[in-house]
Amino acid sequence: MRKTVFALITTTIAGFALAGCTNPYQVPSPTASPTSTTQTTLAKPFTIQLAAVKNSGQSGTATFEEVNGKVKVTVTITGKKSTVPEPEHIHFGTCAKPGDVIYPLSDVVNGSAITMLPVDIATLSSKGQLILNIHKSVQESNVYMACGALPVEATPTPMATPKTTLKPKATTTPAMKY
Repeated sequence: MRKTVFALITTTIAGFALAGCTNPYQVPSPTASPTSTTQTTLAKPFTIQLAAVKNSGQSGTATFEEVNGKVKVTVTITGKKSTVPEPEHIHFGTCAKPGDVIYPLSDVVNGSAITMLPVDIATLSSKGQLILNIHKSVQESNVYMACGALPVEATPTPMATPKTTLKPKATTTPAMKY
């Protein structure tokens, strides 16, 4: 009786195993694969150096950190301090050729300023080449005192999409029919 049950179980298992061999083509199961990836180096807080412009005597740092989905910009100026508020902005462009203002910042007063931007670091970093520029005063906004470039987000790197090909599956035993 035991041998009969064992033989029946073994035959059933072998039948199920061999039934999978009747398909001559192996079709791979679909898997999600990304077509591109973006390396964002700006996910963490970062600090830029602000260099003096045309012997202004001002330099310093600007720290960017994300707080509750918004960017906190903390500016600290060293060297010659102004007695009037100094406007500062984030511009498109470079320090040599500033473009349009993208974000106005709080004025620098007594060498420091803190501003909360309405965007996160990823959004800010996706805008392209940006600079932080400090102006001499509202009246002399065309005179730049200090400037620094923000790092640019890495561009998307395309990844190869795997090709699916159908390959014949080797069969060594014909399927059993019941």
